[in-house]
Formats: sequence, C-alpha cells, structure tokens
Amino acid sequence: MNLSTGTAGPLLTPEQVEDLLVLPVLAASVALNPLVPTVVRLTGSTYRIPKVTADPSAAWVAEGAEIPARDLTTNELVVTPSKVAGLSVITSELAEDSSPEATTEVGAGLARDVARKDRRRLLR
Repeated sequence: MNLSTGTAGPLLTPEQVEDLLVLPVLAASVALNPLVPTVVRLTGSTYRIPKVTADPSAAWVAEGAEIPARDLTTNELVVTPSKVAGLSVITSELAEDSSPEATTEVGAGLARDVARKDRRRLLR
C-alpha cells in the first residue's frame, strides 16, 4: 500500500477532464442552455452591464413653444463573477486498479453536483 503522495502529475489529461466533466456539465446546466441566458466571455475580472434608470420623455407643448429636452439616464451594474469548483480525491489504487468506470462515476457525480449548484444559483 502506498502511504506517500507522489508528484507523477495529473491523473487526467485536459481532454479527459473535458469529456468527463465539462461536457456533461454543459449538457445538464440550465444556466448554460443557449435558450436561457446570454453567455458573455469576460476579458477582465468584472463585467459592467449598462442599465437604463430613466427613459427620455415626451411632453405636450403648445405649437411654436420650445420642446423640453429630457434625456435618457443610465447607470451600470458591476458584476464580479465567481465559479463553481469541485475536487474529489481518490487513491492511486482506485485510479490504477479499478476499471475506467470508477473514474467515470467520480466525474459524473462531480458534473451532476456542479450543474445542480449552477441551476440553484440561476433560479434563486
């Protein structure tokens, strides 16, 4: 039995992580469904959403009278996003001695939980 941790590198390649976790989360996520929200790729740590706080308005005026200017008023909502992250530690024996289904089950469980937490955040 191995009692120490090694530095052999990651158990899964980025491609395996995508197949095992990322794609199932995308498939199960309400928040990432293209019919629900608009997905925005950030270039910084915050996202600024313009918001109309008051519409321009019209007024009844007499013929030949000056038309009052009433402009649109705007503000912005600053969003600092966070992420859903999960980590499942498995023994090297489980990873090496079991069938690939064990790793698949761990990944599927993590994918379900990430999608569930994502859905709760969106719908609250």
